[in-house]
Amino acid sequence: MTRSFTLFSLTHFTAIFIVTALIAMAILRLRKRAPSLNEDRFNHWLGVLVISNAVFWNVVAIRGGYFTIDDDLPFHLCDISPYLIAAYLWKPRQSLFDILFYWTLAGATLALILPDLTAGYPSSEFSGFFIAHGLPLFAILHLILVQGVRPSRKSVMTAFIALNLYALFIAAPVDLLVGGNYVYLRSVPLVDFNPINLLPPWPWYIPIIDLFALVLFHAMYQLFHLLAGKEETTGLLTHSGTSHR
Repeated sequence: MTRSFTLFSLTHFTAIFIVTALIAMAILRLRKRAPSLNEDRFNHWLGVLVISNAVFWNVVAIRGGYFTIDDDLPFHLCDISPYLIAAYLWKPRQSLFDILFYWTLAGATLALILPDLTAGYPSSEFSGFFIAHGLPLFAILHLILVQGVRPSRKSVMTAFIALNLYALFIAAPVDLLVGGNYVYLRSVPLVDFNPINLLPPWPWYIPIIDLFALVLFHAMYQLFHLLAGKEETTGLLTHSGTSHR
């Protein structure tokens, strides 16, 4: 019998630790190999891996009988991110990275900390959740820490406007069509976490979450600006020293 997931349990913290440790070890190893690494070839295969991983866990969910069209189609931000990451890895564009920097770093990190998950360990649903969120997070961190890709000065508003356009013109119609809750436009995440439980009912919580996203994006950029240094965040350090268009 599969155990139910418990937020902030030992199992939860262990899963976060394992994901974090694996990402850190991989980044450190790649940084050592960076001078001899063929970035284009590596990015090509990383894109293949990211998409294959997303598809694999969807197949596992279908075969396991817990795939539902109202929650498991690739329309949550964390579910669409692997496909956008692959698109960037295959054809780098600054505007796309500006979106992924926030959507993936914020989305995957929040998902790992506050999983909208019912099944605990051991289960394919539990394992798939943490692997499916950990790999895109690794891909973005690899681009930042190994290949030196940076968000542009306009990145906060680019990501914020893209988020609202995506919610309005893609997620909302899909929610109406399949009765889903993609991008949590119909109800708050079902997570036993007091700050979320204090949010007002639909639709009033939506502008609050939207404002939170804008504040979070600004905070992420300022933190990155502080850690990376002014020169690195105002310029675009990209693959092989070339600029993205």
